[in-house]
Amino acid sequence: MIVVNGFMVHTLKHRIRRRGFFHYYGPLLCTLIAAPLIMADLTRHVLSDWNVWQWCGNNTDFPRINQTWDEAAAAGDACRWSSTMYRCDVPCCVPGTWDGQPAGTYPTLPLSPGEECTCDVCMSPGGEKMANLSMIGYLFTIGFTYSGFTMLALGTLWNASIIKKLKEIGRKYRELRAGGAPIRSSSKARVTSV
Repeated sequence: MIVVNGFMVHTLKHRIRRRGFFHYYGPLLCTLIAAPLIMADLTRHVLSDWNVWQWCGNNTDFPRINQTWDEAAAAGDACRWSSTMYRCDVPCCVPGTWDGQPAGTYPTLPLSPGEECTCDVCMSPGGEKMANLSMIGYLFTIGFTYSGFTMLALGTLWNASIIKKLKEIGRKYRELRAGGAPIRSSSKARVTSV
């Protein structure tokens, strides 16, 4: 993104300043806005990996002790602002008492014979689907990432004057279909022979 924004700054000299601030700086502003939007979900992952922004599980910030996401939500919506991307469908199993809390503070979880009590898994296999995204998952994946790529496409296409170039291609196409007779164009460049 640094290279893209550097290129956009470099191409400012080819834009016409007297057409106004937004015309001059618009493509650059679009790509500058796109960069943090695209990087937001990656930053969420890093903050979660470093335990700066806890995920919904075995922690004091967003406890989901011996519960699935929906059970934790029913008990007070504990996980809404956690960094968890999906609504967990596997209970976060914590044996016995937890973090010095008195017994009975959190629900107990019956285990099948041979079943391991762990809080390292959030989703069952194949459960990581768009329909299972949490509020943070929708916000970062759909909201930030997709709007960032939209702003990036808009800024780069605007900087390339794509609309003007497509109009010129259309004019040249109509000229060729008309038998080679030049068609009057508003642009300075004119094709007179084919």
